[in-house]
Amino acid sequence: MRINQVILYLLLFLGVFINAQNKQLLYNFTDIPQSLMVNPGATIQNRAYFGIPALSGIYANVGTSEISLYDLFSDDGVDFNAKVRNAVYSLNNNDIQRVNEQVEILNVGFKIGGLFSKNYVSFGVYQELNVFNYWPEDLAILAYEGNSTNIGRPFNLSHLNVKGELLTVFHIGFHRKVNEHFSYGIRGKLYSGIIDISSTKNSGYFVTSEGTNNIYTHTLLSDVKVQTSGYSGLREEDVDGAADVLNILKNRALLGGNIGLGVDFGITYTPSDQWTHTASIQDLGYIAQKKDVETYTLKGAYSLEGINLPFDAIITGGGLSDNWQELIDDINFMIFYCIQG
Repeated sequence: MRINQVILYLLLFLGVFINAQNKQLLYNFTDIPQSLMVNPGATIQNRAYFGIPALSGIYANVGTSEISLYDLFSDDGVDFNAKVRNAVYSLNNNDIQRVNEQVEILNVGFKIGGLFSKNYVSFGVYQELNVFNYWPEDLAILAYEGNSTNIGRPFNLSHLNVKGELLTVFHIGFHRKVNEHFSYGIRGKLYSGIIDISSTKNSGYFVTSEGTNNIYTHTLLSDVKVQTSGYSGLREEDVDGAADVLNILKNRALLGGNIGLGVDFGITYTPSDQWTHTASIQDLGYIAQKKDVETYTLKGAYSLEGINLPFDAIITGGGLSDNWQELIDDINFMIFYCIQG
């Protein structure tokens, strides 16, 4: 199997839709105390709760706005490779792919008794992964077809748009039942960023055309920027093996990473037994990316026609080493001259 097909299949499987304990199903499902995590103003049905660490709340979602897992694996008599091809050409650069994973590490809540019996406090910690991107339409077609059948076609680099983050969230919430009809809640959050990556607003193209001094000319014109935090520290010389990487990640998870603040709001209004109105806002906040920050840029223009080997000189016993080094120098120039850390 060609490497471009492998890459394409990986991109597609990031775009299929799977669910495991869909978090949004908890909204207004007040028999489950974790409903407070999607609406801090949800109606409280219990005096206290305690979640089993790392087991009481596990959530994963991978999805796309256009295709589903059924589209690829349904038993409808259509060849799987044909389904992959249809998926590639049915998606465009306006289609969204998303990944969200969340593991609840600790979650506790209880009513405050006595004079404040209408008040409820909850707190805890959870780990979260978020990835959001638009389908890289031209790059996916390049990976699927290659450039041999696309001579003269420019592949647009602006289709590369992706954001991703891995973080730990420490939170504490306050809920108050004002009366039988209205309650509200607020949750403060402290983010500890572990790894963050962002690449948006890119431009440029890659095109293969007929060459002058060789069969083809490969031209790259690009203005691409990739911003990261938390990644470069994993490549330090003193980081040796998986154990060191895990120690670094654990330290960042426990407030050793980039710090941010956020807040959730929520209300519940029940004017009658037949009607209930609810609303919530989640994760209104930011993370200040200050530690372990790197920006990679690929900006400029370069054309490569390959190397013309001097066959006469090779036959007579010389010339190959110099031209081989010329090719290496050209490739190094194309890759590294335009990339700045």
